[in-house]
Amino acid sequence: MILAAWSLPPICGQHPDRERTEEAARVDSLRVLNDSAWAHTVTPTTRDAACDWEHPAFPDLVPEDVAVMRDAEDPARSRSEIVKPDNAKYLVRWLSVKPVQVVTERLMALDDHWRLTTAQLKTSDDDGPTDLAERRYNGRDMITIAVILKHAGADGSSFLDYAFRDHGKGFPSGGWALWPCAGLKTRNGQVHSYASGIGTAQEPKSITLSFPRLVEGKPLITSASESVQFRFVARQRVFETTFTINARDVLDGSEAVAYFPTALQ
Repeated sequence: MILAAWSLPPICGQHPDRERTEEAARVDSLRVLNDSAWAHTVTPTTRDAACDWEHPAFPDLVPEDVAVMRDAEDPARSRSEIVKPDNAKYLVRWLSVKPVQVVTERLMALDDHWRLTTAQLKTSDDDGPTDLAERRYNGRDMITIAVILKHAGADGSSFLDYAFRDHGKGFPSGGWALWPCAGLKTRNGQVHSYASGIGTAQEPKSITLSFPRLVEGKPLITSASESVQFRFVARQRVFETTFTINARDVLDGSEAVAYFPTALQ
């Protein structure tokens, strides 16, 4: 989908010849957030080997010398285990693109539920661009993706049982490495995650993962229809999908505020 040709219908009253009700605007906005080019429903698969720095989400995601050093710091983290499949349904939502930002702002204006459940990252005088060498991460110029629980499995199980501590009260659980186990990959290269969150107090059933938008100083996404593989491994459960993203719609830090919507409806 070419985002330059994409537009959202105006709220009622702005253009009489294209007038829509607020409910229609809400439905259109929810479609963007829940079932669109930027929102995919997935069921995790499993893998036999534990995910760690030496065996990350994508092969060669981490330089070999760095991987060996990091895993040596905590060898217990790389132990494989027998895991049962996760039959829950999850929404993988790309948050840091302009269409998602536009509809989120609209929903926040229409509904207090979205205002209360949407995290906002605003610019400040102390902000600087993301600098991996200095360990400075600015969420407004990173790529942030949310993995959101839609429906638990038939037995009530979900990632709350293995990715979180105390069934959703803390994150992450022990026994696995988070950063190398979430990755993005395009024809331009690949990056692993550097920051994470778990939504808001009102909507804690989500994991947000932030990635640098540059790889070796160049954009990870460069075309109007870039194929971007997302893979996240949590205790050997594999969440993955492929997005098609327009480079012009990726947030670059120039926006005064970035919205991170992790609610479903």
